[in-house]
Amino acid sequence: MFEVPTLEDIQRASAEQARRDLNSPEAATRAQAVEELGGEGTAEAVQFIRTALNDGEARVRTAAARALKESGTEGQVARAEV
Repeated sequence: MFEVPTLEDIQRASAEQARRDLNSPEAATRAQAVEELGGEGTAEAVQFIRTALNDGEARVRTAAARALKESGTEGQVARAEV
């Protein structure tokens, strides 16, 4: 029998995919992952986003700074080298 996933299951799977995407060789994929994690609002997500502040690509760092600002952790933005 087919089991319909709950909204929580879908959100968890999306967050897990976003975490994996942070290691993508494509900057656009990493930036999108950071944006998705920004909407998660968990302390764990903020840790991943903070790591992205040191990404080699400016657009990923910018996405990380925005995600931190939107998640209410603006103090992290001050340390971003965007």
